[in-house]
Amino acid sequence: MFVMLFAMLVPVIHANSKIPGKPRDGIKLASSSPSSSSLSSDERVLLSQSHMQFTFDLMSSIVMTEAYNPNSKLLQSIVFSPLSIQSILMMVHLGVKGRTRAEIASALHLDTFLTSNGINNVNGSFIRTHQIFGESVNSLLDDDDIIKYFSMANQIFVNKDLTVNNNFKIALQRYHGASLRSVDFNSNGVVDKINDWVTKTTKGAIKKFLSSPISPATALVALNALSYKGDWLYKFDEQETQKNSLFQLTNGQNARVSMMVGKLPIAFGEINDGRLKASIIELPYKTQRLGLFMVLPLEDSPNGLFNLMRSLNSTTFTQLIASMKKSKKGDEVNVRIPKFDISSKPDLTTILRYSLGLRSVFSGGEADFTSMFETTPVSQSSSLPPISLSQFTHQAVMSINENGSIAGAASATLVERVGLFSGPYFEADRPFLFFLTDKQSGLILFAGIFAQPN
Repeated sequence: MFVMLFAMLVPVIHANSKIPGKPRDGIKLASSSPSSSSLSSDERVLLSQSHMQFTFDLMSSIVMTEAYNPNSKLLQSIVFSPLSIQSILMMVHLGVKGRTRAEIASALHLDTFLTSNGINNVNGSFIRTHQIFGESVNSLLDDDDIIKYFSMANQIFVNKDLTVNNNFKIALQRYHGASLRSVDFNSNGVVDKINDWVTKTTKGAIKKFLSSPISPATALVALNALSYKGDWLYKFDEQETQKNSLFQLTNGQNARVSMMVGKLPIAFGEINDGRLKASIIELPYKTQRLGLFMVLPLEDSPNGLFNLMRSLNSTTFTQLIASMKKSKKGDEVNVRIPKFDISSKPDLTTILRYSLGLRSVFSGGEADFTSMFETTPVSQSSSLPPISLSQFTHQAVMSINENGSIAGAASATLVERVGLFSGPYFEADRPFLFFLTDKQSGLILFAGIFAQPN
């Protein structure tokens, strides 16, 4: 038998759209301290650093295994959700043992986190890892300003012939807010049940996520879905958008894109030394806890992005963020960035197994799921059948645009073109990285590369 994992992210970022507030559909994550977070500042930093490094590992692996074509020297644009993918892996980590658990911890850099945290008790460190991650996500879902625009939920469908370990079930709900539903994977309606849950959780953004039947031998399907819609704090004017602007591709040729233009009072930073050659801006949302960070290589050449990626890790990225300063009146940042729509479905089964080292979890003879299921299934089988992870499917969609005209007082500060005024420049006319980040916890809702228009 095998486990199928699905992770979805559907952020649609409208620069000037009005999204009414609605109660979130996602399940509230339980915390060990209901009244207040028990995380120390050191734990927050360590979690952020581990999660950030996992993000860079994923990004590099996606680029090297499928996004970059060495023959054409073209890099495709990508988007993925580190938070969604880690949420799924954390739920699996909770139910496995031995080598399987160690491989997941290593891929997520939890081993470094626990060593730095000085937790020596094995069981205590394991529990604390999930507690810390759960509380960080819970703080995001409990923010009244965030939940108007953001929803996230975990759901597990389990084979009706298997008995889920009660301790796993309790811990899953406590730390990851996931509920379990017993289903018959041999029935005709199971795909519809999963697709209905996906459609509801993503507010209709993803429909018919699964199109083919699920194998009756499936033990479990784990799902995580996120959706996000946000308004810029400082909006772009659609009338100022420059159509048919040149954008340099990784093969040295140029494509045509629509460039949004503005002079914005935002944070800007730059490092240009032996460590790193990059500039960074934050485009803040009205929900200012979240920000879209864009990182541009200073090297204006086809290899500039790849050289930047080789230099980036959790340490250098933190240093780049530390270089940022909020612009002052009269010294606003001249911003020129392309409108874009990106849809990605990376082959995470291959990437996790061969690039990030999750070998045993994909092997029926080596994966250890004994913390997840009882040794005797509900059926008449005498022992737990071999279980492994067979598929990890992830889908992400992102749209960045100005979406309409600017009304009221906001338009007065945003109609100026890049090039007409002094001040720092962020002109993204070549491939760049982006990260939608929760600035309080350091969790990255999604990350990606804009390398060419679709």
